[in-house]
Amino acid sequence: MGRVVKARDRTDGSFVAMKMVAHPSIDATARFAREARMLEMAQHPSVVRLIDHGMLEPEGPYLAMAWIEGPTVESVLRAYSKDDSAKSGNTRIFMPIPEVVAIALRVASALVSLETRGIVHRDVKALNVMLPDGDPRRAMLVDFGAARSEREKIRLTLPGSIVGTPDHFAPEQAEGEMDVAPTLDIWGLGVLLFQMLTGSMPFEAERMITLMIQIVTEDAPSVLARRPDCPISLANLVHRCLAKEPARRPRAEDVLHELVEFACGSTGERTSELLDDVGFRRSILLEERDTWVDPNAGSKALLSHKRGTDGGR
Repeated sequence: MGRVVKARDRTDGSFVAMKMVAHPSIDATARFAREARMLEMAQHPSVVRLIDHGMLEPEGPYLAMAWIEGPTVESVLRAYSKDDSAKSGNTRIFMPIPEVVAIALRVASALVSLETRGIVHRDVKALNVMLPDGDPRRAMLVDFGAARSEREKIRLTLPGSIVGTPDHFAPEQAEGEMDVAPTLDIWGLGVLLFQMLTGSMPFEAERMITLMIQIVTEDAPSVLARRPDCPISLANLVHRCLAKEPARRPRAEDVLHELVEFACGSTGERTSELLDDVGFRRSILLEERDTWVDPNAGSKALLSHKRGTDGGR
């Protein structure tokens, strides 16, 4: 839908990522306007920052976003794959578990924030997660070109058209469902986790129709079969995110809670410090010790965590 170039902001001399349309049209202008609106709403430490947007003549609409100097998760995984293929013997090289969890924490925190605003990203994948200076603890969710508001009534996508990346499709997308819901992004996070942990996609096929049938009818392969050193609790979380029925997938809030508990249990880090890293602060409302708030999302972002009740939520 567009191309991204490195540009310089003439007000302060800093670099920005400038996204422009590939082929100017009324439809492209509408899409860029929607992407700008989604980014303006989605302010969060784990989401790329929108700096400016407008029109250029004759190029058409543009978006200027914060420049992120660093690789995508996809490029990091490709590097692991190259190291693996070059290595002799049967020992595979995987992304370390702490790095996987650090990246997932940042993405999950972004999805919690998006859900409070009624935004669905619709294209959560390794290519759309960047690591500033290669740091997993600063992972950023980028590219809101496919994002939509749950409340949006006007559709810019024609029936039968594809929005997103086919091998990341949730079953409901593969079946042609046009409605959007946060459960789409939970599936995307599940695919991302599976890929980071195992170095492969849960569903792969050369033909599109075969891939869609796999996604709709087959269970994802076992994470533990491909990554024996993966903790069982983390493998179980991945497979719950990849549940065929959207209602069976955990909410972003629940995923974030589980990842925080896992990270604190494995590293000894304090929960409050970890939440600060991913954009949340502890609330003093009603002296609830386990209540977290996204400062950027307003009152709708109140996250109440009742330990030991309601399935841990």
